[in-house]
Amino acid sequence: MLTILVDHNIEGHAMLLWGTLTAEGWPDLMALRLVTFPHVGLPYESCAIRLVEIGLDLANYLGTGRVFIP
Repeated sequence: MLTILVDHNIEGHAMLLWGTLTAEGWPDLMALRLVTFPHVGLPYESCAIRLVEIGLDLANYLGTGRVFIP
C-alpha cells in the first residue's frame, strides 16, 4: 500500500486530489491512501517545534538523507 502523508498546509488540496483519484478509479487499481498528521498521531505543534530544533542545530544534520520528525 502506498501511503501519502499530507502536509497540514495542503490538506484541502489533497482532499480535492483524492476525490479526483477516487472518481477515476485509482484506488481500485492500486492500494493508495492519504493520511493527515492527526490520522497518524502527529500533533501540529510538536512537529513545528521539532522542525525549529532541527533548524537551530542544522550542522548536526548536514549530509543526512532524511530526518525523522516524531
